[in-house]
Amino acid sequence: MNNLFIIGKGFVGSHVANFLKDDHDFIINFANRKDVNYFDEISLKKYVRTSFYNPSNDVIILNCSGYTGKPNVDACESNKEACLEYNTKLPVFLSNFCEKYNYYLINVSSGCIFTGYEKEFSEEDIPNFGMFNPNSSFYSKTKHLAEYLVNPSNTTTLRIRMPFCDYPSDRNYLNKILKYDNLVCYKNSMTSLDDLATFIRKFIKEGYYKSDAGIYNVVNEGGVDAREVVELFSKYNIINPNWKFVDIENLQLKANRSNCILSTEKIKNMELSLPNALTVMDKCVQALG
Repeated sequence: MNNLFIIGKGFVGSHVANFLKDDHDFIINFANRKDVNYFDEISLKKYVRTSFYNPSNDVIILNCSGYTGKPNVDACESNKEACLEYNTKLPVFLSNFCEKYNYYLINVSSGCIFTGYEKEFSEEDIPNFGMFNPNSSFYSKTKHLAEYLVNPSNTTTLRIRMPFCDYPSDRNYLNKILKYDNLVCYKNSMTSLDDLATFIRKFIKEGYYKSDAGIYNVVNEGGVDAREVVELFSKYNIINPNWKFVDIENLQLKANRSNCILSTEKIKNMELSLPNALTVMDKCVQALG
């Protein structure tokens, strides 16, 4: 039995909690900022200890809270304090909290700390779109900084990218493509939320959170670009008549964007790989239709 405390009732946290709710190998508690002050050690300790009736089991905190900005990461350039608070300070606080009370932390983070196509970026590569790149977004800097500061002995970092699913949400990459009139075309790694939840379930059940804490690129196999997504929508007669492809310079973005493919060799060698991105996306688009 695994005591799983999920922090964050947003797009990712809600999906994972719903996915695992009927799995009898988990006792799940699900909280957001209204339920408990994440940054108050006494309140958080009390909340965790009263959440689980068998505290002899391992307690795993799954942090799905973060600041991505609305409607997109451009907002992080204007609200740097909140971005730093939830993308860096919170994971570091939770990592230290877990170390003190012998808990384990799985931090859902971002792979948008790399850019370029010279290679598929692995967990061993130094991020080239994070703290050390003056042209990276503030969002990417905070995500890289969190990786750098958390305790590696009890903290697992899951890098996801451009999450998508089979139901409408402002955070669903597929809905974003459908909504945007102006599109740019770069091949990118992406993460299906169902496959992320499946990965988390296996990762916990097989005890990797305890024996193999570290960094993992949790993305589906292969990359997808916006033209391929438009083709999928068109296949199911879902059309935005205003779609047009433009150069990224035409979008007048406040923050530069990460475009890259992440290596999945590490999770593949652990038999935890996610299925092909385009294949999964096809099923999601069909469901949305």
